[in-house]
Amino acid sequence: MSAATGQKPPLPPLREDLSLHPGPSARDGSPAWVLHDPGRNRFFQIDALGFEILSRWQMGDADAIAGSISDETTIAADASDVLEMARFLVVHELVRVMGEAGRERLKAATSKGRWPKLKWLLHNYLYFRFHLFNPERFLSKTYPYIRWIYTPIAAKVMLFIALVALYMAGRQWDAFTHSLSYFFSFQGVVLFGLAMFFAKVVHELGHGYTAYRYGCRVSSMGVVFIVLTPVFYTDASEAWLLTSRRKRIAIGAAGIVAELGLAVLATFLWSFLPEGAMRSAALLLATTSWVHTLLVNMMPYMRFDGYYLFSDLLGIPNLFERSFAMGRWWVRERLFGLGDPPPEEWDRRTEKLLVAFALGVWVYRFFLFIGIAFLVYHFTFKLLGIVLLTVELGWFVFLPIFGELKSWYAMRDRFIWNRNSRISAALAGLFLIGFVLPLSFSVDAPALLLPREHAVFYAPEDARVHTLRVREGE
Repeated sequence: MSAATGQKPPLPPLREDLSLHPGPSARDGSPAWVLHDPGRNRFFQIDALGFEILSRWQMGDADAIAGSISDETTIAADASDVLEMARFLVVHELVRVMGEAGRERLKAATSKGRWPKLKWLLHNYLYFRFHLFNPERFLSKTYPYIRWIYTPIAAKVMLFIALVALYMAGRQWDAFTHSLSYFFSFQGVVLFGLAMFFAKVVHELGHGYTAYRYGCRVSSMGVVFIVLTPVFYTDASEAWLLTSRRKRIAIGAAGIVAELGLAVLATFLWSFLPEGAMRSAALLLATTSWVHTLLVNMMPYMRFDGYYLFSDLLGIPNLFERSFAMGRWWVRERLFGLGDPPPEEWDRRTEKLLVAFALGVWVYRFFLFIGIAFLVYHFTFKLLGIVLLTVELGWFVFLPIFGELKSWYAMRDRFIWNRNSRISAALAGLFLIGFVLPLSFSVDAPALLLPREHAVFYAPEDARVHTLRVREGE
């Protein structure tokens, strides 16, 4: 953005409830800060230039702020940087609403975020959340009683119990692998649900206690319904204020660590419990629960624990958005050879990782959303199922593809014939020919249908069949 000529309008004042905190260092080692919006509990990471601009925001003039930064620091800044920050603050509603223009802007943002009821229902019936309670008081009252869990001696004791539990389970391996028969009953199904409920509560308390341990406020615990399946959640978003990436990773991994600890204790108790409901429940906690968490919750392709852990391990916030931008750039370059620079400058290894991650997410979500669409279709009556199937496929599968095709159409004037575009055109032509031509992929040949098993009966004298006393399938 270039600086405006002539008299510039004054910069909008910041909201008074915002707070600025030191954040974890950026991937290149440069300092970073976190801007906290407590009204919406949102966090924005800014770099050193952004921090210097916000520190001088009360000056109210873009040229004055840029000049002060250039004179007092080693950072080269101009008015366009300040105006770009102003645009960012306005877009994210971090400035005070003043005057008629501010009210109109707020009204437009509110109208844009308000969906028609039918559209909201069609989009959100697969995912909606309920806040149950604020756990801050509960965590503060109970944390002193479980503080010992975070000591080194507790980890050593748990490791010893795990080794003993594995040894004892190995001695009864046949019984350990064939003890789920109790669940094939109504009581077993109820017990299964209670065991899973208990495991997920332990999982979320692991997040909550660890966040509280590091001084983060845990503002909410509740339940999220994903495809009408309840999943507990803990709002530990204040972990963004921690300067230590290690502590943030500990909070993200605390849930699965808590479930693994529960699995160790359940495996140990299984060896001593008598045959029945409690022993089957212990076996469930020792096997199914934590395996399910590893396969689903730790998958980085959705916004679960695995995504935030992967993002912190890489040191790349907003991983989805930034990797998707790299993925779109990579696809366009491979298809059309436009020669555009990447949206962000990364080293070669990180660039390949982000592109591979984006492609993996797209493939995973493509099949996931198709599976969800057909699941919804089969679990509802047919008319509603057809409507929901169409909505899901259209919204989650075809609409993103259509959006990318629109982007390609908008940049059509930049397309030129080169090696990439020729290969893309040839492949598209082959696909179109295969789709349009009435090619037959079936084989027609004479055949005789015979039963797999048959028997020949001979009557002792002349007779005829009067009644067949067998039915098809017997």
